[in-house]
Order: sequence, then C-alpha cells, then structure tokens
Amino acid sequence: MAAVSQATNNRNASAPVAVKRSDATAPGKIARDEKRAAFEKQLADARNARTAEPPPALTAERRQALMDGRELFNPGPIEESTLPVTAQTALRSGQALQVKYFDTWYAAEVVGFESDGGIHIRYFGWGPSWDEIVPREDLRLDPQARERAVGKFAASRGKRVKELIL
Repeated sequence: MAAVSQATNNRNASAPVAVKRSDATAPGKIARDEKRAAFEKQLADARNARTAEPPPALTAERRQALMDGRELFNPGPIEESTLPVTAQTALRSGQALQVKYFDTWYAAEVVGFESDGGIHIRYFGWGPSWDEIVPREDLRLDPQARERAVGKFAASRGKRVKELIL
C-alpha cells in the first residue's frame, strides 16, 4: 500500500494532473469536453496538413527515439488486443498495454495506481497532459503495443510519401 501512495504522491507539482474518467462533476465534464475538442482538432489538422514536401524518412535512430519516449509523435490507434485486464491481473509501473479512448485503442503505459482501483496511464507518444486514470475494463494487455504504434506510424509516413509522389 505504501508503494501505491508513494506513486501517487511523487508526482511533480508542475506536471498536469490526470483526470478521472468517472468524474461526473460539471468542471470534470467541461475538462473532458475541452480535451476531446482539442483531440478532434489535432486529428483534423493532421488530416488537412497536406504539403508537397514528403516527411523525412524514419531512420533507425528516430525509430529508437520514438520507442524510448524521447520524442512525442502522437501516434494513432492500434488494433485491439484480446487480453483483458481483470481485477486479478498484476500490473506494474512502466508496463506497456492498450487503453480504450472512446471507441479506439491506443498504446499506453502504467504510470501509477490509485487507492480506488483506478490505473493512472500515459498514452505512448503523447504528452503528460493526456494522462488519465482509467478503470481496468478499459485496458488490454499488449507487451508489443509500443512497437505496433511506431510501426503503424512509420507505415503511415511511407504511405503519405507514396501519395505525394503519385
């Protein structure tokens, strides 16, 4: 239990605070609506960003930087894993998994544990402002989630280069 409290209390005071999905208060709903609007705007901006210059190739060094989390790249959704996280599933800090965000699945990692059973997660490749505290039923085990997110990102870059050339 001390590890749970320590993980929760060791957060940097300047770091954004994770929002609980079950927060039914008006400010909580407004915050989630604003976050969803920002997310949708970011996706729309990415779809509309069509330039004549292809993006740089994904080098081995860049791929490693993405895998290590040294670069934020806002990867898209990945295919859902079939391994649910149950109440009996042992989780550890830093563990790779998937998290459901609305109706899609994203690579994530465990950041900490809450006293009410919620799991504090960080979306892989996204900044800490996207951290959330989620229930176990919104999680799936996927030790390869990071690799699949980077692979899908690299494939989409290759597809985009081909679209620009054609």
